[in-house]
Amino acid sequence: MKDYYLNGEERFGRFSSKAYSLFSKCSTANDVYNFIIREISARNPGKVLDVGTGPAAAAIGIALRLRKSKVCAVDPSPYMVKIAKKDAAGIMNIEIKEGSSRHIPFTDKFDIIYSSISFHHWKEKEQSLRYLAGRLRKSGRILIYELDRDKLNFIEKLLLGPHSITVGEVTEACKGNLYVDGYKEYKKYVEISISLRHRHRK
Repeated sequence: MKDYYLNGEERFGRFSSKAYSLFSKCSTANDVYNFIIREISARNPGKVLDVGTGPAAAAIGIALRLRKSKVCAVDPSPYMVKIAKKDAAGIMNIEIKEGSSRHIPFTDKFDIIYSSISFHHWKEKEQSLRYLAGRLRKSGRILIYELDRDKLNFIEKLLLGPHSITVGEVTEACKGNLYVDGYKEYKKYVEISISLRHRHRK
C-alpha cells in the first residue's frame, strides 16, 4: 500500500477518520461546507478537484449541485477514502481516489482545484501548490478554504492555531507563476484564490 503522507503530516487512521466523518456532519462543519459548495458552484466549473477531501462532504455537495460537471477528490488516508466512497455511492459524476497534494491520480486538467480545511496539514505547501498549478487549465484557479488565524481570539488560537492559516502564509507559499488574486471572508474562515500569472495571456 502506497503511503501518501510526508513525515510530520497529521495522519488519519481508522478511528480518527471515523471521528472526523462524524464531525463533518455537525451543524458547524455543515455551515462551512455549504459556504464552499455555494462559492464553487457559483463559478460553474466543468472539472473540479478536491485535495485532502476527507469524508468528501464538500465534493459530494458540489457533485450533487453541478450534475454536468466532473468532480474528482483525493485524500492520503485509505480510511477517509473508504468513508467518502460509501457516502458518494450512486453519484455518477464524482470519483474519489487515494492521493495527495503531491500525487494526483487523474489525468484531467481542472477549472478549479480546492482544499477544504486541509491546506494547514500540507508539509510542503510551496511545492504542492507548484505541482497543482500544473494540473490547472489556463484560466483555472486554486481555492484554499481554512480557518483564518487572524480572526481567532486568544483562546481559539491556543486551541485551533495549528489548524488555521493566514492569507500571508498562503501568499508566501505562492512562487513562480502563482499569486493570490483575492480572498473572501466567511465568519472566521477565509477563501483564498490563487491564479496563474500568465492566465490572461493569449
